[in-house]
Amino acid sequence: YKMLGLLAEYIGGVNQRKHIYDESLQNFEEALKYYQLVEDTLSITFALRNMGRTFLLKNEVDSALYYYTTALKIASDKGLKSEASILHNIGIASRMMGDFEIAEFYILSSANKRYAVEEYVKFLSLGILYFKMEKYDMAEEYLKKSLVSPKLDNLSSAYSYLYKISLQKDDFENVV
Repeated sequence: YKMLGLLAEYIGGVNQRKHIYDESLQNFEEALKYYQLVEDTLSITFALRNMGRTFLLKNEVDSALYYYTTALKIASDKGLKSEASILHNIGIASRMMGDFEIAEFYILSSANKRYAVEEYVKFLSLGILYFKMEKYDMAEEYLKKSLVSPKLDNLSSAYSYLYKISLQKDDFENVV
């Protein structure tokens, strides 16, 4: 059952990247059922987190938060390594809702966990958050730190926000 869960979760990730969100959710639900059969709590939290992420991509933030908090309860009770990524995702969802202080709390909390998200991911998330809070100097600092990312989508986001900061500051000579 564990292998069937992993397969369903992998297919869910593929469908998520293809923006086929409803099928992705079905895949993650299937993975969750298999993981529950074998009582694999770590995999259960990842399946729940992935369902939350899919709802977030669908811009259904309330549903995303439901799955994130369900996963967080299990992960924090058991001290699982998934806790950091779940906290980070709750921070992103909170940022999308405009709850910036809560978002900051969760993103920073995720960084203090044993299995924290990659530094450049945290820096990008904080940079975007501080931009939305109109704290442009802090945003610029964190976005520049995120430029070590090996992922092109992260670099694209960072440069996009750095450009927006340059426009906000009327700093046309140093536009990234």
